[in-house]
Amino acid sequence: MNNFPLAGRTRRQRGQSRRKTDGSTGRKKLAGSGRRNRPDLAGVPTTRMGSARGGVPRAIQIELGNRIRKRREKKRLTRTQFAQACHLSPGHFGAIERGNLNVKLTNLVHLARRLDTTVTQLLKGLL
Repeated sequence: MNNFPLAGRTRRQRGQSRRKTDGSTGRKKLAGSGRRNRPDLAGVPTTRMGSARGGVPRAIQIELGNRIRKRREKKRLTRTQFAQACHLSPGHFGAIERGNLNVKLTNLVHLARRLDTTVTQLLKGLL
Protein backbone atom coordinates (compact mmCIF):
# COMPACT_ATOMS: atom_id res chain seq x y z
CA MET A 1 0.00 0.00 0.00
CA ASN A 2 1.25 3.47 -0.91
CA ASN A 3 1.87 5.73 2.11
CA PHE A 4 1.77 8.82 -0.11
CA PRO A 5 -1.60 8.85 -1.87
CA LEU A 6 -0.90 12.13 -3.68
CA ALA A 7 2.57 11.23 -4.94
CA GLY A 8 2.95 11.20 -8.71
CA ARG A 9 0.04 13.51 -9.30
CA THR A 10 0.12 16.96 -10.78
CA ARG A 11 -0.68 20.07 -8.75
CA ARG A 12 -4.08 20.31 -10.34
CA GLN A 13 -4.88 16.70 -9.43
CA ARG A 14 -3.82 17.38 -5.85
CA GLY A 15 -6.08 20.42 -5.74
CA GLN A 16 -3.18 22.86 -5.53
CA SER A 17 -2.60 25.94 -7.61
CA ARG A 18 0.41 28.01 -8.66
CA ARG A 19 -1.29 31.11 -7.39
CA LYS A 20 -0.28 32.48 -4.07
CA THR A 21 -2.88 33.39 -1.50
CA ASP A 22 -2.92 37.00 -2.72
CA GLY A 23 -3.88 35.86 -6.24
CA SER A 24 -0.54 36.56 -7.93
CA THR A 25 1.58 33.96 -9.70
CA GLY A 26 4.90 35.38 -8.53
CA ARG A 27 6.00 36.08 -12.10
CA LYS A 28 7.54 39.42 -12.87
CA LYS A 29 6.58 41.52 -15.86
CA LEU A 30 9.35 43.18 -17.81
CA ALA A 31 8.94 46.92 -17.67
CA GLY A 32 9.85 48.91 -20.73
CA SER A 33 9.90 46.00 -23.15
CA GLY A 34 8.08 46.34 -26.42
CA ARG A 35 8.03 48.60 -29.41
CA ARG A 36 5.60 51.13 -27.98
CA ASN A 37 8.31 52.38 -25.62
CA ARG A 38 10.75 53.14 -28.46
CA PRO A 39 9.54 56.38 -30.09
CA ASP A 40 12.73 56.55 -32.15
CA LEU A 41 11.66 53.34 -33.95
CA ALA A 42 8.02 54.27 -34.45
CA GLY A 43 6.98 53.51 -38.01
CA VAL A 44 10.20 51.66 -38.92
CA PRO A 45 9.35 48.08 -39.87
CA THR A 46 11.64 45.46 -38.37
CA THR A 47 11.83 41.70 -38.57
CA ARG A 48 10.37 39.23 -36.14
CA MET A 49 13.73 38.77 -34.47
CA GLY A 50 12.94 41.23 -31.73
CA SER A 51 12.19 44.83 -32.33
CA ALA A 52 12.41 45.26 -28.55
CA ARG A 53 15.97 43.98 -28.78
CA GLY A 54 16.95 46.59 -31.32
CA GLY A 55 15.97 44.75 -34.49
CA VAL A 56 17.54 45.72 -37.79
CA PRO A 57 15.27 47.77 -40.07
CA ARG A 58 13.73 45.49 -42.64
CA ALA A 59 14.86 47.56 -45.65
CA ILE A 60 18.48 46.80 -44.77
CA GLN A 61 17.79 43.09 -44.48
CA ILE A 62 15.93 43.01 -47.79
CA GLU A 63 18.80 44.77 -49.54
CA LEU A 64 21.35 42.40 -47.98
CA GLY A 65 19.24 39.43 -49.09
CA ASN A 66 19.08 40.83 -52.63
CA ARG A 67 22.86 41.21 -52.73
CA ILE A 68 23.33 37.62 -51.54
CA ARG A 69 20.78 36.37 -54.11
CA LYS A 70 22.48 38.18 -57.01
CA ARG A 71 25.89 36.77 -56.13
CA ARG A 72 24.45 33.26 -55.63
CA GLU A 73 22.75 33.39 -59.03
CA LYS A 74 26.01 34.52 -60.65
CA LYS A 75 27.56 31.28 -59.38
CA ARG A 76 24.58 29.39 -60.86
CA LEU A 77 23.65 27.70 -57.58
CA THR A 78 20.17 26.88 -56.35
CA ARG A 79 19.05 27.96 -52.91
CA THR A 80 19.26 24.39 -51.66
CA GLN A 81 22.76 23.80 -53.03
CA PHE A 82 24.05 27.04 -51.62
CA ALA A 83 22.35 26.54 -48.24
CA GLN A 84 23.91 23.09 -47.87
CA ALA A 85 27.33 24.48 -48.79
CA CYS A 86 26.94 27.10 -46.03
CA HIS A 87 25.65 24.54 -43.48
CA LEU A 88 22.21 26.19 -43.29
CA SER A 89 18.79 24.73 -43.86
CA PRO A 90 17.20 25.76 -47.17
CA GLY A 91 14.27 27.35 -45.33
CA HIS A 92 16.54 29.41 -43.10
CA PHE A 93 18.63 30.53 -46.05
CA GLY A 94 15.49 31.44 -48.01
CA ALA A 95 14.29 33.59 -45.12
CA ILE A 96 17.66 35.38 -45.08
CA GLU A 97 17.44 36.04 -48.83
CA ARG A 98 13.89 37.40 -48.49
CA GLY A 99 14.97 39.64 -45.61
CA ASN A 100 12.74 37.94 -43.05
CA LEU A 101 15.51 37.06 -40.59
CA ASN A 102 18.48 38.74 -38.99
CA VAL A 103 21.73 37.13 -40.07
CA LYS A 104 24.21 36.05 -37.43
CA LEU A 105 27.71 37.32 -38.00
CA THR A 106 29.06 33.77 -38.22
CA ASN A 107 26.51 32.89 -40.90
CA LEU A 108 27.32 36.08 -42.78
CA VAL A 109 31.00 35.09 -42.79
CA HIS A 110 30.11 31.62 -44.16
CA LEU A 111 27.91 33.17 -46.85
CA ALA A 112 30.59 35.67 -47.89
CA ARG A 113 33.25 32.97 -48.16
CA ARG A 114 31.03 30.78 -50.33
CA LEU A 115 30.25 33.78 -52.53
CA ASP A 116 33.98 34.58 -52.92
CA THR A 117 33.52 38.02 -51.40
CA THR A 118 33.95 39.72 -48.06
CA VAL A 119 31.47 40.72 -45.39
CA THR A 120 32.58 44.32 -45.96
CA GLN A 121 31.55 44.19 -49.62
CA LEU A 122 28.17 42.70 -48.75
CA LEU A 123 27.45 45.38 -46.14
CA LYS A 124 29.01 48.34 -47.96
CA GLY A 125 26.58 51.24 -48.14
CA LEU A 126 23.85 49.54 -46.08
CA LEU A 127 24.49 51.17 -42.71
